[in-house]
Amino acid sequence: GELAKFARAMRNYWEHVRAAFEMPLQQHDPLTAPMALVNILAWQRDIERLGQEPEALFRILVAHAYGFARDAGTIAGWEDMFEKLGYP
Repeated sequence: GELAKFARAMRNYWEHVRAAFEMPLQQHDPLTAPMALVNILAWQRDIERLGQEPEALFRILVAHAYGFARDAGTIAGWEDMFEKLGYP
C-alpha cells in the first residue's frame, strides 16, 4: 500500500539524482555525447571531419585523439590506431 508507493517514489527520486550526477560525465565522452558537443571536442583537439566519414568513426577519432597524436609515427602507434578504428 502506502509503503510500496513511498518506496517507488524514493526509487524514482534517486534515479533522477543519479542521472543528474552522471550527465556531466556523459557529456565529456565523445562516444556517447550529443553530436554538437562532439564537434566542439573535435575542434578543441584539432580534428576535422572528412566529407563522408561515418559518425561512429568520427567519435572514435575524437575520443582517442590525444593517444593517436602521442603515438604518431611509431609502428605501435599505427597498430593501436587501426585496432581502435576496427581494422584487423
